[in-house]
Amino acid sequence: LSALEQEKFGWTHADAAGVLGQNWKLPEPLTNLMMNHLILDESVANFDKNPEQVVVSLSALIPSATREEWMEKTLFMKFYPGVVGSKATPLEHFFAKVDKEFEQSAAILQISKPKRLLVDYL
Repeated sequence: LSALEQEKFGWTHADAAGVLGQNWKLPEPLTNLMMNHLILDESVANFDKNPEQVVVSLSALIPSATREEWMEKTLFMKFYPGVVGSKATPLEHFFAKVDKEFEQSAAILQISKPKRLLVDYL
């Protein structure tokens, strides 16, 4: 999507998020996280300096609630193990927890459930 945006418009949704963040006077660190979420290789290489950027970049690869397919799964799986380390909760357990917490939040926020659970993409 980002490559298509860049080719077609000369900017990406990350660039747009940065402009919006600045115009809305969001805190600069938050605006920078949004604006740089596509720079995953560089973020992972500098994990110790800016772990927040890696988390935001990885979370942007998780499938959206409206998608049937997980288009970015290969890229997510490439970086996830190195970021969380060998002692982290297995991804299946983590996704199951996120699914459960999202379901609880969705009821409170009155938003619909996703077509598929995250754990089902694995």
